[in-house]
Amino acid sequence: MVKANSSLTFTPCSFQKPFIKKSLAGAVSSLVTRGKKIVIITGFYIPIGDPPATETDGPPGALILAEGLKYLGMEVSLLSDEYTLPALKAGLKALNLSQNEIPLICFPLEHSDLDHRSRMLNEENESSESARFSHHFFESLWGQSLTHLVYIERVGPNHTLESLIAQERQGKPPLKDFETILPPPIRNRCFSSRLEDITRFTAKTHFLLDLAERLNLPAESIGIGDRGNEIGAGKIPWEVFKQYSSTNQLGRLCLAGRSGLGHGKIRHPRKSHSGARGNGSGLSGSSWSSH
Repeated sequence: MVKANSSLTFTPCSFQKPFIKKSLAGAVSSLVTRGKKIVIITGFYIPIGDPPATETDGPPGALILAEGLKYLGMEVSLLSDEYTLPALKAGLKALNLSQNEIPLICFPLEHSDLDHRSRMLNEENESSESARFSHHFFESLWGQSLTHLVYIERVGPNHTLESLIAQERQGKPPLKDFETILPPPIRNRCFSSRLEDITRFTAKTHFLLDLAERLNLPAESIGIGDRGNEIGAGKIPWEVFKQYSSTNQLGRLCLAGRSGLGHGKIRHPRKSHSGARGNGSGLSGSSWSSH
């Protein structure tokens, strides 16, 4: 867990460089020494796009990382929801890879009705389909003997009061700021970098992490992102990202200027990507701005 002063601002000087070095080394070492069977989860749907579509940094990065790990002899699959699977299918075709070589797994949405309560909330009592699928996943050939869960640019739910208090930090949690910036009605929800609530467009793939931890499974987790609202950013105290912060914590959080560049640092850890914009939870980056 990263410890941070409550007044810490997220800058390359105060946070980025030492954290990147340690996280990148840990992620690469883990994959090299333990990587045998890996699932890569991606997909960040933007419903206000023209046209509405999944973001373009996560899927290409996931595809290239999957190709590289497959080349190294690891068993790899890609997982997302119905909004991103078409992009992954097109990517496999462009790479001349079949779904027999790199399977595509669809994590289901809770209900076909966008306005159904279960599509708009992440609480367990509103997530029976996600819970059922998560159990099935780890019981199936996809999830058995899994060594790694890798999340690349996958949006995760933001904090609750309980998750805020549970985070490690220097000093007391900023309860007053939290109550002001994140009132109860918008907690445990998925938001874009423009603070648009996209919970209903996001399958609850973070349930895989929760279940793996609950079952004490040996699979390690790695997160790559670029804003702070992606799965894995919960490893960093809420006050760093504030309203953008995701609550989900992973074993390895890798920082990148863009998530699509983060995969390259794992494949080629000695290469750098100068001039990349940085936001919050990926592998590299030299400047910080939101997208």
